Amino acid sequence: MQDLTLEEVVFLFPEKSEEDIIKEAKSGNRQAFNQIIEHYTPFAYRLAYVILQNEQDAQDAVQDAFLRCYLKLASFRYNSTFQTWLYRVVVNCCKDILRKKQREQRSCANLTRENTFLENMNTVEENLDLKNVLATFTPEYRATLVLYYGFGLKNREVANTLGIPVGTVKSRLHTARKSIQNYLLRK
Repeated sequence: MQDLTLEEVVFLFPEKSEEDIIKEAKSGNRQAFNQIIEHYTPFAYRLAYVILQNEQDAQDAVQDAFLRCYLKLASFRYNSTFQTWLYRVVVNCCKDILRKKQREQRSCANLTRENTFLENMNTVEENLDLKNVLATFTPEYRATLVLYYGFGLKNREVANTLGIPVGTVKSRLHTARKSIQNYLLRK
């Protein structure tokens, strides 16, 4: 029974909704929380990977996110869906990893300017490939694009997940579309 996914649990016990499983997890049922982890891990990982562009960092972010969710599960108030709440935690974990990397990069850049030059050259080369256009966007833009196009969330859901106004979501989507369009026209 421990290895069942959330869908299998719902199938086997139709009276248990996702909300019931979350309530069980909130009351300390670790098996219920494991079911939540199994269900949401693929989605959380995909979001983290697109933002961070690194497999190990994405795995770390997802692990941190689930740990934070477990520790803060009592504070989940059902004001949003659990999925939205989890995605917001994942985005925040990704931001933490990016901030840490930026601090590390700044200290490395102070040690040697040659590394910075080489990194800039690599960025220019990546921009030449359409496949890497997404990598040229800031993490905030990538998160917006992935939540909207990848996960199919509506503007308001993206805004709630990222903790930004709906207008900012629309602006980021518009700017990203224009950047992609300009890139394609240059080709």
